[in-house]
Amino acid sequence: MKKLLALLLTCCIALGATACGGKRIEDDDKRPSIYISLFNGGYGREWLDKIVNEYNAEKTENKYKLTVRATKDEFNTILSNLQSGTAIYDLFITNSYMYKMIDAGVVEDIRDVWDSTPAGSEKTIREMMSDPESYAQGYGDGKGGIYALPLYEGVRGFVYDHELFLKYGLLYNDAGQFITSPTETLSKGKDGKAGTYDDGHPETEAQWEAMALKAAQVLGYAFNYSGKFSNYVNEIYEMIAAQYDGVDAYMLNYTYDGQYDFDNDGVLEEGEEITVENGYRVAEMRGKKKALEFLDKYLACKDTALGIVNPYTYPSASTLSYSHTDAQTDFIAFTAKNQDRKIGMLVEGDWWENESKMVFEDLVNDFGYTDYAFRTNDYRFMTLPYFDGQKEEGSVYVVADSTYIGLRKQADDEKKAICKDFLTYMFQPKYIQNFTVNTGGVLPYDVELTEDQLAQLSPFSRNFFALYHDPENTFINPQLYQNMYLPIRAGLPQTTSTEIGTDSYYIIMNGLYYYSAEEYLDGMLQSRTEDWPSLKAGYDAYMAARV
Repeated sequence: MKKLLALLLTCCIALGATACGGKRIEDDDKRPSIYISLFNGGYGREWLDKIVNEYNAEKTENKYKLTVRATKDEFNTILSNLQSGTAIYDLFITNSYMYKMIDAGVVEDIRDVWDSTPAGSEKTIREMMSDPESYAQGYGDGKGGIYALPLYEGVRGFVYDHELFLKYGLLYNDAGQFITSPTETLSKGKDGKAGTYDDGHPETEAQWEAMALKAAQVLGYAFNYSGKFSNYVNEIYEMIAAQYDGVDAYMLNYTYDGQYDFDNDGVLEEGEEITVENGYRVAEMRGKKKALEFLDKYLACKDTALGIVNPYTYPSASTLSYSHTDAQTDFIAFTAKNQDRKIGMLVEGDWWENESKMVFEDLVNDFGYTDYAFRTNDYRFMTLPYFDGQKEEGSVYVVADSTYIGLRKQADDEKKAICKDFLTYMFQPKYIQNFTVNTGGVLPYDVELTEDQLAQLSPFSRNFFALYHDPENTFINPQLYQNMYLPIRAGLPQTTSTEIGTDSYYIIMNGLYYYSAEEYLDGMLQSRTEDWPSLKAGYDAYMAARV
């Protein structure tokens, strides 16, 4: 998906009960509440509080006011709560399987909201979306009904400190050599343009390996990630697999309908079809092997019984209790406080800087590290190199969290009307723009952009913005595909899953802790081949029930 989004700094508005900057407020509004369930994670809640406060202040004639519930646990229970009838919220933000909610009849059709025009826009919400056809398929019932609106789309990758890499000579010049001075001119990177988001980045596998090895030698550790949430690394796997096989071939993991060049002769021939009849053959795709080998080499922490020590990765990544915030803190504070031991890169999402605000503030206020003020350091996403033999021309990125807002089935027509009115209200261009200014994240809507607005972002957010809007980059969206394509709805395997003996793994790093990339891949092919008759029977039963 190619996306275009823009930003606009919104002014603080003092309107009765409205809080300047979107902060929560206490007021005298005694109206009963329509609750919104929000995952209060990396993006925070100020962006939504601002919308709710201003809506309530403007819509005093409404019988109900909007109120935000911000609990992390609720995010994971929305589907079950809706199905069981125990949900106390009416609007909800999640990335759960929308098709299950549609099949259960627990959500409202909001196609009319899609075709409404928010204030400040000349386009309908549908027309503002970057890819309305895919969203309508993913959040629709196939009969015209649509049950959700896309919201923030988190992108994960390797985050690094650009100034640190300049200082330690970990970036490349135009001659393909490491720079020897922080002021040396950097290479143009994969995009071939000077002054862009990938200047100095490794362009080949050999350069990536040299960079990782040097980072481990001069910094102490090249990489870090959360052992508790090592599913973050799954997106790196998806990126590499799609980039290596090409996005069209990668989509066979979801459609099970097409051809794959198994003999790698550059020609799609008879006998190279992949369908639901022989879908186990997706495990033979070369991109999976390339991705697993990459992760095994650079990121996998191994069981001590194997006697294998990863020279690149921060040791805590092997600990199941090591959270994403632990990893963020070490990436920032460990690096700041240690003169001779630092962490080069962190596997994280575009929200990480906003989520780490307290770490930056503590470094400044408690330890005097004024050069670590919040949103001032030049953090960037490190682009992956070209992989020898890859099919995709450009870079591929994964939308790791494809989030949407939906409306619970309503018996109260007045409440339903207010909810739909609020949904139209919240997609005004100024609120779409404010989301990015406030959080550094992006929403998949087309809004104009000015240079002055970009200047308000942190260096990291500007870097991500440029990467996100580069038309040469392609974004894949596995969570949306799980809603879009019937084979996945019917229970055919996820792209990363494997079985080895009695052990099953969806999170790749958990499997690579015990096994090699080759063993992981062999388990994938063997288990899928053996299990395919039962998986196919499940698919057939699901399709028959839809008739």
